[in-house]
Amino acid sequence: RMRLEKPDLKILLLSLELTRNEVFQRLHTIHNFYEPGSSEIDTVRYWENNLYLVDKNKVSEQELEVCVDQYAYEMGYEPDVVVIDYLGYYARSFSGEEYVRMNSAIMGLKAIAKDHQFVVFCPHQANRSGDIGREPSIDSGRGSGVVEETSDLFMVIWNSNQTPGIEKQDEKKELNLRVVKSRNGGLNTKAIFHFAPLTQALVPASDPLVDRALKEKQYAWAGDSFEQVVKRHLTGDTSLSV
Repeated sequence: RMRLEKPDLKILLLSLELTRNEVFQRLHTIHNFYEPGSSEIDTVRYWENNLYLVDKNKVSEQELEVCVDQYAYEMGYEPDVVVIDYLGYYARSFSGEEYVRMNSAIMGLKAIAKDHQFVVFCPHQANRSGDIGREPSIDSGRGSGVVEETSDLFMVIWNSNQTPGIEKQDEKKELNLRVVKSRNGGLNTKAIFHFAPLTQALVPASDPLVDRALKEKQYAWAGDSFEQVVKRHLTGDTSLSV
Protein backbone atom coordinates (compact mmCIF):
# COMPACT_ATOMS: atom_id res chain seq x y z
CA ARG A 1 0.00 0.00 0.00
CA MET A 2 2.85 2.40 0.81
CA ARG A 3 4.33 1.72 -2.62
CA LEU A 4 1.03 2.71 -4.29
CA GLU A 5 0.85 5.97 -2.36
CA LYS A 6 4.49 6.84 -3.06
CA PRO A 7 5.81 5.05 -6.18
CA ASP A 8 9.46 5.93 -5.53
CA LEU A 9 9.41 4.69 -1.93
CA LYS A 10 12.52 2.67 -1.01
CA ILE A 11 11.85 -0.18 1.42
CA LEU A 12 14.13 -2.50 3.38
CA LEU A 13 12.06 -5.48 4.54
CA LEU A 14 13.27 -7.85 7.23
CA SER A 15 10.99 -10.86 6.97
CA LEU A 16 11.71 -12.87 10.10
CA GLU A 17 8.74 -15.22 9.73
CA LEU A 18 8.04 -15.68 6.01
CA THR A 19 10.68 -16.98 3.61
CA ARG A 20 11.81 -15.06 0.54
CA ASN A 21 9.65 -17.26 -1.69
CA GLU A 22 6.59 -16.77 0.52
CA VAL A 23 7.03 -13.00 0.48
CA PHE A 24 7.39 -12.97 -3.30
CA GLN A 25 4.31 -15.15 -3.77
CA ARG A 26 2.28 -12.77 -1.64
CA LEU A 27 3.56 -9.75 -3.55
CA HIS A 28 2.70 -11.50 -6.82
CA THR A 29 -0.87 -12.34 -5.82
CA ILE A 30 -1.48 -8.77 -4.58
CA HIS A 31 0.00 -7.39 -7.79
CA ASN A 32 -2.63 -9.36 -9.70
CA PHE A 33 -5.39 -7.53 -7.85
CA TYR A 34 -4.18 -4.15 -9.10
CA GLU A 35 -2.75 -5.35 -12.42
CA PRO A 36 -4.71 -8.52 -13.34
CA GLY A 37 -2.81 -10.95 -15.52
CA SER A 38 0.63 -9.83 -14.35
CA SER A 39 3.40 -12.40 -14.71
CA GLU A 40 6.04 -13.16 -12.12
CA ILE A 41 8.50 -11.11 -14.20
CA ASP A 42 6.08 -8.17 -14.03
CA THR A 43 6.09 -8.44 -10.24
CA VAL A 44 9.89 -8.57 -10.13
CA ARG A 45 10.14 -5.47 -12.32
CA TYR A 46 7.59 -3.63 -10.22
CA TRP A 47 9.59 -4.18 -7.02
CA GLU A 48 13.20 -4.52 -8.15
CA ASN A 49 14.19 -0.88 -7.51
CA ASN A 50 12.00 -0.35 -4.46
CA LEU A 51 12.37 -3.38 -2.23
CA TYR A 52 15.39 -5.02 -0.60
CA LEU A 53 14.51 -8.23 1.24
CA VAL A 54 16.27 -9.97 4.12
CA ASP A 55 14.63 -13.23 5.20
CA LYS A 56 16.77 -14.45 8.09
CA ASN A 57 14.91 -16.06 10.99
CA LYS A 58 16.80 -14.02 13.56
CA VAL A 59 18.46 -10.59 13.21
CA SER A 60 20.36 -8.82 15.98
CA GLU A 61 20.62 -5.05 16.33
CA GLN A 62 24.16 -5.16 14.96
CA GLU A 63 23.02 -7.25 12.00
CA LEU A 64 20.21 -4.78 11.33
CA GLU A 65 22.80 -2.00 11.10
CA VAL A 66 24.77 -4.17 8.67
CA CYS A 67 21.62 -4.69 6.58
CA VAL A 68 21.08 -0.93 6.38
CA ASP A 69 24.72 -0.37 5.38
CA GLN A 70 24.52 -3.16 2.78
CA TYR A 71 21.33 -1.66 1.38
CA ALA A 72 23.01 1.75 1.04
CA TYR A 73 26.10 0.16 -0.58
CA GLU A 74 24.14 -1.84 -3.16
CA MET A 75 21.38 0.68 -3.91
CA GLY A 76 23.39 3.89 -3.61
CA TYR A 77 21.05 5.44 -1.03
CA GLU A 78 19.48 4.58 2.30
CA PRO A 79 15.92 3.24 2.56
CA ASP A 80 12.96 5.50 3.30
CA VAL A 81 11.28 2.82 5.39
CA VAL A 82 12.58 -0.23 7.26
CA VAL A 83 9.83 -2.82 7.79
CA ILE A 84 10.45 -5.52 10.40
CA ASP A 85 8.01 -8.43 10.44
CA TYR A 86 7.51 -8.59 13.34
CA LEU A 87 8.56 -7.05 16.70
CA GLY A 88 8.15 -10.23 18.76
CA TYR A 89 10.47 -12.14 16.43
CA TYR A 90 13.02 -9.32 16.36
CA ALA A 91 13.06 -9.01 20.16
CA ARG A 92 14.07 -12.68 20.47
CA SER A 93 17.63 -11.74 19.58
CA PHE A 94 17.89 -9.78 22.86
CA SER A 95 18.46 -11.34 26.28
CA GLY A 96 16.36 -11.13 29.44
CA GLU A 97 12.68 -11.40 30.29
CA GLU A 98 10.03 -10.42 27.76
CA TYR A 99 9.67 -6.81 28.93
CA VAL A 100 13.45 -6.35 29.01
CA ARG A 101 13.83 -7.82 25.50
CA MET A 102 11.00 -5.64 24.18
CA ASN A 103 12.50 -2.55 25.80
CA SER A 104 15.95 -3.22 24.33
CA ALA A 105 14.51 -3.97 20.89
CA ILE A 106 12.23 -0.93 20.60
CA MET A 107 14.73 1.52 22.09
CA GLY A 108 17.39 0.25 19.72
CA LEU A 109 15.05 0.65 16.74
CA LYS A 110 14.26 4.20 17.84
CA ALA A 111 17.97 5.04 17.98
CA ILE A 112 18.64 3.52 14.54
CA ALA A 113 15.70 5.40 13.01
CA LYS A 114 16.94 8.70 14.45
CA ASP A 115 20.54 8.10 13.37
CA HIS A 116 19.57 7.30 9.79
CA GLN A 117 16.50 9.55 9.53
CA PHE A 118 14.19 6.88 8.18
CA VAL A 119 10.92 5.38 9.35
CA VAL A 120 10.82 2.02 11.10
CA PHE A 121 7.49 0.22 10.68
CA CYS A 122 7.27 -2.75 13.02
CA PRO A 123 4.01 -4.72 13.50
CA HIS A 124 3.40 -6.15 16.96
CA GLN A 125 0.99 -8.87 18.06
CA ALA A 126 -1.72 -8.21 20.60
CA ASN A 127 -2.32 -10.59 23.47
CA ARG A 128 -4.82 -13.29 22.62
CA SER A 129 -8.14 -12.94 24.42
CA GLY A 130 -11.74 -14.07 24.21
CA ASP A 131 -12.87 -10.65 22.96
CA ILE A 132 -12.90 -11.69 19.32
CA GLY A 133 -13.76 -8.86 16.95
CA ARG A 134 -13.47 -6.09 19.53
CA GLU A 135 -11.17 -3.13 19.11
CA PRO A 136 -7.94 -3.74 21.05
CA SER A 137 -6.74 -1.11 23.50
CA ILE A 138 -3.34 0.53 23.33
CA ASP A 139 -2.09 -1.74 26.15
CA SER A 140 -3.21 -4.98 24.49
CA GLY A 141 0.17 -5.75 22.93
CA ARG A 142 2.74 -7.97 24.59
CA GLY A 143 5.06 -5.72 26.57
CA SER A 144 3.11 -2.86 25.06
CA GLY A 145 4.00 -0.20 27.64
CA VAL A 146 7.48 0.43 26.33
CA VAL A 147 6.30 0.13 22.70
CA GLU A 148 3.65 2.82 23.21
CA GLU A 149 6.06 5.08 25.09
CA THR A 150 8.71 4.91 22.38
CA SER A 151 6.63 5.05 19.21
CA ASP A 152 5.83 8.24 17.33
CA LEU A 153 2.82 6.63 15.67
CA PHE A 154 0.87 3.74 17.19
CA MET A 155 -2.01 2.11 15.32
CA VAL A 156 -4.24 -0.81 16.22
CA ILE A 157 -5.70 -3.16 13.59
CA TRP A 158 -8.54 -5.60 14.14
CA ASN A 159 -11.17 -7.61 12.29
CA SER A 160 -14.58 -6.63 13.61
CA ASN A 161 -16.38 -9.50 11.86
CA GLN A 162 -14.84 -12.54 13.53
CA THR A 163 -18.15 -13.55 15.06
CA PRO A 164 -18.70 -17.25 15.81
CA GLY A 165 -21.81 -18.71 14.18
CA ILE A 166 -22.07 -16.22 11.31
CA GLU A 167 -21.92 -17.72 7.83
CA LYS A 168 -19.00 -16.48 5.78
CA GLN A 169 -21.24 -15.09 3.02
CA ASP A 170 -22.95 -12.89 5.63
CA GLU A 171 -19.71 -11.44 6.92
CA LYS A 172 -18.41 -8.14 5.53
CA LYS A 173 -14.87 -9.17 6.55
CA GLU A 174 -13.81 -5.61 7.20
CA LEU A 175 -10.46 -4.78 8.73
CA ASN A 176 -10.32 -1.71 10.94
CA LEU A 177 -7.36 0.56 11.68
CA ARG A 178 -7.28 3.32 14.28
CA VAL A 179 -4.51 5.77 15.21
CA VAL A 180 -4.33 5.62 19.02
CA LYS A 181 -1.14 7.65 19.42
CA SER A 182 0.45 10.22 17.15
CA ARG A 183 3.07 12.89 17.73
CA ASN A 184 2.06 14.58 14.47
CA GLY A 185 -1.74 14.79 14.64
CA GLY A 186 -4.48 12.51 13.38
CA LEU A 187 -5.25 10.95 16.76
CA ASN A 188 -8.29 8.61 16.70
CA THR A 189 -8.42 8.64 12.91
CA LYS A 190 -10.08 5.43 11.74
CA ALA A 191 -9.89 3.67 8.38
CA ILE A 192 -11.78 0.61 7.12
CA PHE A 193 -10.29 -1.90 4.68
CA HIS A 194 -11.77 -4.79 2.73
CA PHE A 195 -9.73 -7.95 2.26
CA ALA A 196 -9.74 -9.58 -1.17
CA PRO A 197 -9.26 -13.22 -0.10
CA LEU A 198 -7.76 -14.73 -3.26
CA THR A 199 -5.34 -12.00 -4.33
CA GLN A 200 -4.75 -11.05 -0.65
CA ALA A 201 -5.07 -7.33 -1.34
CA LEU A 202 -6.15 -5.06 1.50
CA VAL A 203 -8.22 -2.26 -0.01
CA PRO A 204 -9.39 0.91 1.78
CA ALA A 205 -13.16 1.39 1.75
CA SER A 206 -12.59 4.76 0.05
CA ASP A 207 -10.46 3.26 -2.75
CA PRO A 208 -11.94 3.31 -6.28
CA LEU A 209 -11.13 -0.42 -6.51
CA VAL A 210 -13.07 -1.41 -3.41
CA ASP A 211 -15.87 -2.79 -5.60
CA ARG A 212 -13.35 -5.21 -7.11
CA ALA A 213 -12.44 -6.44 -3.62
CA LEU A 214 -16.12 -6.92 -2.72
CA LYS A 215 -16.73 -8.87 -5.92
CA GLU A 216 -13.68 -11.01 -5.22
CA LYS A 217 -15.22 -12.03 -1.90
CA GLN A 218 -18.30 -13.22 -3.78
CA TYR A 219 -16.16 -15.14 -6.27
CA ALA A 220 -14.22 -16.78 -3.43
CA TRP A 221 -17.45 -17.79 -1.65
CA ALA A 222 -18.68 -19.29 -4.94
CA GLY A 223 -15.55 -21.45 -5.18
CA ASP A 224 -13.34 -19.58 -7.64
CA SER A 225 -9.59 -20.22 -7.67
CA PHE A 226 -6.91 -17.52 -7.77
CA GLU A 227 -6.52 -18.03 -11.52
CA GLN A 228 -10.26 -17.73 -12.11
CA VAL A 229 -10.65 -14.56 -10.11
CA VAL A 230 -7.68 -12.92 -11.85
CA LYS A 231 -9.30 -13.73 -15.20
CA ARG A 232 -12.56 -12.18 -13.98
CA HIS A 233 -10.76 -9.00 -12.90
CA LEU A 234 -9.00 -8.90 -16.26
CA THR A 235 -12.03 -9.53 -18.48
CA GLY A 236 -14.78 -8.00 -16.38
CA ASP A 237 -16.73 -11.28 -16.31
CA THR A 238 -19.02 -10.93 -13.29
CA SER A 239 -20.95 -14.19 -13.57
CA LEU A 240 -20.48 -16.41 -10.53
CA SER A 241 -19.33 -20.00 -10.80
CA VAL A 242 -21.61 -22.58 -9.21
